[in-house]
Formats: sequence, structure tokens, C-alpha cells
Amino acid sequence: MLRVPFLRWAIVAGLVLAWASPASAQCPVGTRITIDFDVPGSGYSETSNNWATWNTAPCNGAGYRYLSHTVGDGSRMGKAVWKPAIARAGHYLVTTGYRATTNRTTDADFFAYDDLGAVVHKVVDQSTGTDCEWLDMGTFYCEPGGNCRVELDGTDDAQSDCADVTVYELVDCDGGTGGAGGTGGGSAGRCDGIRANPAWEVCEETDTTCGGVFTDGAGCVAYCAAAGMTCTARYGGEPGCLKEAQSELDCSANNGHASDWCECAGPATEADAGSGGSAAQGGAGGDAGQGASAGAAGAWVDLDAGGAGAGGSSGGSGGSAGTVAAGGKPPDGTASGDDAGCGCRTKGAGAPLGTAGSCLALALLLTRRRRR
Repeated sequence: MLRVPFLRWAIVAGLVLAWASPASAQCPVGTRITIDFDVPGSGYSETSNNWATWNTAPCNGAGYRYLSHTVGDGSRMGKAVWKPAIARAGHYLVTTGYRATTNRTTDADFFAYDDLGAVVHKVVDQSTGTDCEWLDMGTFYCEPGGNCRVELDGTDDAQSDCADVTVYELVDCDGGTGGAGGTGGGSAGRCDGIRANPAWEVCEETDTTCGGVFTDGAGCVAYCAAAGMTCTARYGGEPGCLKEAQSELDCSANNGHASDWCECAGPATEADAGSGGSAAQGGAGGDAGQGASAGAAGAWVDLDAGGAGAGGSSGGSGGSAGTVAAGGKPPDGTASGDDAGCGCRTKGAGAPLGTAGSCLALALLLTRRRRR
């Protein structure tokens, strides 16, 4: 007589545990890391004494920094560096803010670095705009203790560069093999074939594109082919990632230029499709509907879909709606270390049950169905 109440209690307890541990607690998407010169210990630094402070319309805090001829050696040269304290590995959307005004530089060189070797260079005219301006550097993969940073290089001329604040916002906690969009991140080593040539510069990189400058007269066809891509546009260009957008050229032109800017495009690196495995292993898994063979103990069960079709002891045929192999991807496309073992997830809750209570509830539920 106690079986039914206990079964109900176990199911309710398991669902409560699932809702109490949402996926957002495992990957705090939206977490923002702010680096600013007037936030001590935030990760801001400078390479010279040529920086001064002003307080008109800053993007953040009480003021901003700018290269001044009245301090230091008077050369108006120096670098500003924003290095975040990354607590969770993942992809971060990176934006940097500066105060735009007529006496600022027309050639501010911002560089963003990630932990996959990607470097993005953007040139900004800080003399145009209204007060605080924000520059989207892209999305980058960063790890705790890694090398992610943004640099403003004001050593190329005697103009006055402005440095204010840089923000890293967590987009996802995926590994470093796929970008989350934007101009940074991207597939690991997507433009490495170009980067391997010391005479070629990679200035922009996404999942499907590379952009930059050759400095050895090789031409854009050869430049793009090194990354398995084709040239989509060519412009005049100079070393240091300088693009002459007003000077558009033919991709295959044999114009004798020692350097030009090349834009390349090609197919994105395909995501791992997943493959079937044995019932004992649970398979490598794939997307919903492509699940590997799996035994009942290793199946992924979408409780909102009513369970469904885990493989039998011989492996069966997984991949029915609501079920993929343990260790693969649930229908929402996410996976984590907690997804092994019981491998239960409630649709919409976004959290693996992955606890003794939830697994017990599922086991009792399946046992009860078999007895019927």
C-alpha cells in the first residue's frame, strides 16, 4: 500500500531537485566583467607615463584616460591594456568604450586577443562621434589564467588616443572549438594557415571568414587559399592591418603591389556529428533524432515528451523523439559533465536531474510501467 505514495514522492522530489539547479547556475550567461582604470584591481594597465585623466562624459566611472603632450615625455605615445579576470571558460562578447571628441586621434588601433590564438585589429576615428562611443570587438574564447585582453596601441603616431572601459560578457560555456558569432572567437585555428606565414597578417577572423594583409606580394588568391578559402574582396592595404577601403581591386589582379588587404570566405568547420555506440557506452550521441544506440540505463529521457523508446539490452535503436544516447546532446543542443550516468533532463527546465533522487524516480517509474 505504500508503493504508490512513495513513488509519487520520489518523482516530485526529483523534479524539485531539477528546478533547484537550473542550467544558468552552471553557466552564468550574461555575467559581465568590467575593466576600467578607475576600478582598482580590475585589470587595467598602461605602458607609459603619457596618459592623463579627464572627466567629461566618460563611458564608465568618474573619467577616462587620454594620451597627452603635457605629461610624461610629451610624445603622446603609449599603450592601454584591459585584461579580464576570467573565472569561467567560455565565449565572451567584448566591447570597449571611449570618449569621442574633435581633439582625439583619427587612427586608434584596438587589438583583441583570445585563448585560441586569434587576434582582431580594428581602427577607429575617435575624433568623430558624440561623447561615449562603444566598439564591438567580437566574441572570443577565454579561459581562467589565459591571455585574453584588449590593447589600445597609441605608439604609431603622436595623436591623442582615448582609453576608457572594456566589458567582457559571457555568452556560453562551450569549449574552444566553436565561436559564438562576431568577429572574434570562431573555430580554433580557422585562419591558422594564413597566420603561419610571417609575411601575412590576420586582422579579422570569424567562423567562415578571414581578413588581413599580405606584405610579400603574394596576392589575395594565395593568401585566402592558405586557409582553404576563396577571395571575396581585395583592397589596398599596408602592414599593421591598415585597410584602404576606398581602393577596391580585383581579387586576382597581378598589380605588382607588395601589400594589399584581402577578404576571404569559406565553409564553416562542421560540428561533430556524433556517432552511435554500444548500449554499455551510451554512444557519442548526436542531435535529437540521431541518437546512438543506448541501453535503458544510459538513455536520455525527455519527461515532457513522455519518455519514449530507450534502446533494449542489445542496444536497440535510439534516436526517437525525446531520446538520445547518454553523453550526447539533448534536444536543446547542450551537454555537460552532469549529463552522463542517469542522463535525465526535464524539457524547459534546462537542468540535468543527475541526482540520486531523480534517477530513483525514473527507475521506479519505468519499473511501475513494466509491471503494468
